[in-house]
Amino acid sequence: MRVGILENDHSARKAISMVLRHLGHDAVELDVHEANPRDCDVVIADYHLNGHDLPEVLGRIRPHAGVVCVTGADGLREAMHLVQAGVDAFLTKPFDAAELYVALENSYRRQQRERRLRLIVEAIDAATVSSRTWKMADLGKAFTDLRVLVNEDQHV
Repeated sequence: MRVGILENDHSARKAISMVLRHLGHDAVELDVHEANPRDCDVVIADYHLNGHDLPEVLGRIRPHAGVVCVTGADGLREAMHLVQAGVDAFLTKPFDAAELYVALENSYRRQQRERRLRLIVEAIDAATVSSRTWKMADLGKAFTDLRVLVNEDQHV
């Protein structure tokens, strides 16, 4: 898994990078202004990012990658706000590798399901909008894919 790191503190960024590599992931250090989350499966981000708060940059990240927030703040209100905004997990520092591993895996699975669902919706749209004639084979495949996705979610 390719994991982006948005973290102000240099030593924390290096520590997270080391843990990710130990877990077998490809770690990419990102800058809040130059971040290209399209290259990442999941982004680990601190709440406070060089004059920005995570909710401000979340819109650029979330459509392309899952998001795990790692922060020193442990406020319930902050965590609830982030989860409502689309963050997959909220970890407080210090955290252990097992917590990070679980958060990353869950975020990655959620992002993969969302990508598959978007592709299914696009296929249904293409099958039904094309000259207002339905391409039944394409539509049938899209619904089969949707059933598989729903069944996988029921078994998770």
